[in-house]
Amino acid sequence: MKIKKLFLTILFTTSVLCLNAQKKGDISLGLSAGISYTDATSLSKTTISGNTDNNSIYSFGVSASPEIGYFIVNNLKISLSGGYALQSERKEGRYGGVEPKMSTGVFSVGPSISYYLKVARGLYFTPEFGAFYAFGTTNQRDLSFSISGSVFDPRHKTATVDVSEYSAKLHGFELAASLIALEYKPSDRIGIAVSFGQIEYVSLSGEVEEKNISIDSQTIGFRMNTSAVVGLRFYL
Repeated sequence: MKIKKLFLTILFTTSVLCLNAQKKGDISLGLSAGISYTDATSLSKTTISGNTDNNSIYSFGVSASPEIGYFIVNNLKISLSGGYALQSERKEGRYGGVEPKMSTGVFSVGPSISYYLKVARGLYFTPEFGAFYAFGTTNQRDLSFSISGSVFDPRHKTATVDVSEYSAKLHGFELAASLIALEYKPSDRIGIAVSFGQIEYVSLSGEVEEKNISIDSQTIGFRMNTSAVVGLRFYL
């Protein structure tokens, strides 16, 4: 009998927690901002004019994104968001006080889908997945080494370091999933959203016409516990 009462209590509690967080037809307006730091946790492959470089990336970034959302059914929201992200990356290696680095500013716009699962009073688990069109500009500094002199006499070999700096316009797409996402609603009309960590795939390409350079960059980022996004939402 006690087991039956315990089972009914758990069932009732679960039912209460899963009551509709937001109802079909509700609209949300939000603005979020975030920071991220990646220390050799991204798999980055960049192809520049046919030469492919696999890098360990050290990067720091900031982002800001407004959004509008609509609940197509209870607890399930589709959103349209646009934002800007600035990412600064550096590669391993330095020569003569100069190190290769890259700074990229990217605008993105696209849809996302999220689900609201109530876990406590006013607190919701809100995992989200999105696909975005991305475009922006990158500024890069690369180092290249060349050796000249006699092959048979190492003493007369000369190593030369060339520094190449250029900028290029990029375009491509991004797939992103926020798996550790929470939202606290102190009232029915206001929500405070927090996301810790993001898994993403970014593919960007572009050309530097005056230098006849083509760029194809693909990055898979596993930024669990190295990024945080905080947002404020208003529900209509």
